Amino acid sequence: MAIQPSQLEIDNIVAASGLRLSNPTVPASSTDTGTQGDISWDSNYLYVCTSGDTWKRAAMSTWLDLPVSTNVELWLDANDSSTITLNGSTVSQWDDKSGNNYHISQATASNQPAYVTSVLNSKNIVRFDGVNDIMSNASAQPVAGSASRTIFYVFSCNTTFTGWQYEYGLYFGLASPVNGGVIAISQELAVRVSNGYRVFNQSNDDGSHAIISAVQDGTNVSNYSMWKNGNALSATSTLSKELNIGAGIHVGAHPQISNWLDGDIAEVIVYSSALSTSDRESVESYLSNKWGIT
Repeated sequence: MAIQPSQLEIDNIVAASGLRLSNPTVPASSTDTGTQGDISWDSNYLYVCTSGDTWKRAAMSTWLDLPVSTNVELWLDANDSSTITLNGSTVSQWDDKSGNNYHISQATASNQPAYVTSVLNSKNIVRFDGVNDIMSNASAQPVAGSASRTIFYVFSCNTTFTGWQYEYGLYFGLASPVNGGVIAISQELAVRVSNGYRVFNQSNDDGSHAIISAVQDGTNVSNYSMWKNGNALSATSTLSKELNIGAGIHVGAHPQISNWLDGDIAEVIVYSSALSTSDRESVESYLSNKWGIT
């Protein structure tokens, strides 16, 4: 439902069809000149004069249209075209909607993924070619060290997993990692860290789009649980490794070796906490309804 503009009403008579502060004058201090009822704003605060020459302010924050908006560290949404910077038909930058500005980019045109419209539930996706496409932010550190986290990842992969043919759509950590210094999600499905892993009993390598949820509730890769389209997966193999995640976000590939994703990425959400069952399910429901995946 579209939000209608505010109306200014005086003694039950509508005096104007809209109300807007087009050139607000921000008070310099809490005791700046003002009349009770005066309102002002800037990019950080909403200011209200509560009595003569007395101002109070409330901080404004980014409005996250998510069912669980606390502890959101990274949010990449391919369907939000305002977050996509195009170089023709390819993506040179993908902006983080969390408010933390962990934007990812690719300056080399030949390594930029394609932006394809109306693919999944009539929504837009970012498509990686499996050859050389990758987007990165080498200095970003959404959830560092061994802190708990929850990752939601909506993607497809067109390459059937065989043996060591890992395709990493998500890779968090240093390009040259120390032990436990990386978290990557492959199409097997598995959470892999440097010198450790936790492999689950399903794959996502047939070209279909899926919602993957990965919850880390502890400091070791063995503390990961995973769901595919809301269905719990069983771990089939684990090599325990304590986590010590460094800086870096790489989307579409491993930043050093040829583990390129041949497939689509629709959305990535990372929380700096292990979400409860009810919170995880609410985000999964949001993603399911949005992308038409059941």
